[in-house]
Amino acid sequence: MDKLKLSDDVMPNSKYKRDRRNAMLETVSSKERQSTEKLKEKTDKTKKFLFKQLRACDLLSPLVDGQLKAMIGEMRVREFSKSVDIIKEGDDGDEIFVLEEGKIEVYYTEDDGSECKLRDMEAPVTFGEIALLFNTPRTATIKATSACLAWTIDRYVFSSIVSTMNKNLYVERSAFLREIKFLSNLSDYDIAKIANIATDGEYKKDEFVVKEGESGETFFILTSGTCNVYQKNSKRESVLINQMRSGDHFGEKAIKNESNTRTASVQVVSKSAVCLIIQKKDVNRLIGNIEEVYPDRPVDNEVRQNGKLRQSIELKDLHQICILGEGGFGKVALVNKGTQFYAQKQILKKKTNMFEMDLEKDIMTSGNCEFIVRLHGTLTDLDYYYFLMEPCLGGDLMGLLTSKKGFSETMSKFYAAGLIESLRFLHKNDIVYRDIKPENILIDAKGYPKLSDFGLARRTPPGEKRYTFCGTPEYMAPEVLLKQGHDYSVDLWALGIFIYEMTQGESPFRDPKETIKGINRVKFTKVISTNCQKIITEFCATKPTQRLGYSKSGYKEIRHHPWFLKFDWKTFRAQELKAPWTPNLGHEMDTKYFKKSRYRSET
Repeated sequence: MDKLKLSDDVMPNSKYKRDRRNAMLETVSSKERQSTEKLKEKTDKTKKFLFKQLRACDLLSPLVDGQLKAMIGEMRVREFSKSVDIIKEGDDGDEIFVLEEGKIEVYYTEDDGSECKLRDMEAPVTFGEIALLFNTPRTATIKATSACLAWTIDRYVFSSIVSTMNKNLYVERSAFLREIKFLSNLSDYDIAKIANIATDGEYKKDEFVVKEGESGETFFILTSGTCNVYQKNSKRESVLINQMRSGDHFGEKAIKNESNTRTASVQVVSKSAVCLIIQKKDVNRLIGNIEEVYPDRPVDNEVRQNGKLRQSIELKDLHQICILGEGGFGKVALVNKGTQFYAQKQILKKKTNMFEMDLEKDIMTSGNCEFIVRLHGTLTDLDYYYFLMEPCLGGDLMGLLTSKKGFSETMSKFYAAGLIESLRFLHKNDIVYRDIKPENILIDAKGYPKLSDFGLARRTPPGEKRYTFCGTPEYMAPEVLLKQGHDYSVDLWALGIFIYEMTQGESPFRDPKETIKGINRVKFTKVISTNCQKIITEFCATKPTQRLGYSKSGYKEIRHHPWFLKFDWKTFRAQELKAPWTPNLGHEMDTKYFKKSRYRSET
């Protein structure tokens, strides 16, 4: 199905180009789709068939068996007569199809209107899975060439199943961990970290989970089933000393700084048993010595409402010089009142809410991060809010990146450092950004980068997760695509994508299925240093808890990475480091970097 993957499942705006890539924000209503197909009772044979097909689907590979079984429970049967279009090119898609019976053909329409056939296929086959992630037009038509029977599930039901099960799993794990006595000194944030790194292990009757005398660095919490605990006596005979049930735990010495030799054997005596498994190496990396008391993650509370206008201004006082950009939110214009110049962001009231507005305003008026666009004040009228921001007339980083077709590592390091500083400030204040991309980074008159556009940013306290599907597709982390719940680690993933795009001239993933498979399958088409490749792959670790910057060392781990070995962070933060590119601005109304022919070979 290689051609089908390209024709039906290509990520929106996947080609690297100058056009602004818009962020996506999916809000799903339970009434948005009401299926007309009957929820037919499935035989065991059908369930096994559907499980095999879904498990073989690359996009669904990270889902656990329970999630696939829940999907199967909600799948509905559809029948198609010969010559009927199952999927039609150009239509918005919201279903995955698992074809159990019948034959189909796949074709697309050429620019001249003629039809180009790609291939014939027959059951069993799965197609249309990208529609489970986001709303995107179908790019091929799939027609039934015989009577067909297919099983389907739509995006809204899928999203509900995955997000609900992940939320419940996360809550259950945290509750189990909170009951463990020797973990009682840990903060909620550290408990949440352990809940994130824990995995489930299933064991059959009579199977030994651990054996006495073996070395081990794994801690177990029994979540279902019954296990017997045996210990050898002086005659080396195994004696039953305890029986454990759901909620009991064993192997705690393995994650303490004690001997890692098992002192007893644990054997399953019920039909099966499930354990929550925690590795010592993961605990040490994320929170350090488990027996020390770690307070809640320090928060500086630097984000506060601040920054009144330097002078009293009304809308009628402002003179519009030109439009700098437009988007779904409204438009940004360069305006002035006398010698004071502002970038005026106009936001349609019906497309936002006060919660979003207040957070964006608080971030930009804090004045405590030089790598975030400053907000001087806000105005309002009947239909719009107006943000009066500092003008960054060097344009956005995407324009510069496009003109140069990629940056050197030195140049990339400079802009990555600016993004790291802005994210460090946000994360320290429990704010997840969620829309990193070159288009959202502006360049000021000195050539320094500044992060802008905080429409998708949200406060996310330590230990909590967000489940909203949002962001720019090429930059979305796997857990966002699959609605598994996310925290600030999604910004760390996007940092890796950002560095890749700067050094390679294009983003690494053009298809969500490629994103799910991970960065290790991606090729570096342009030569870069080993340390540069390393920092990209470490930011883009598939498991959120393994990403660079997520450990107990946080952003120190990033700044001390070998790629930044000779980078002068102190001089950079003081903005005394020479920028690799400086805009050639003739005056305060010079907007040439916002025009179509924006960049020339200026240094």
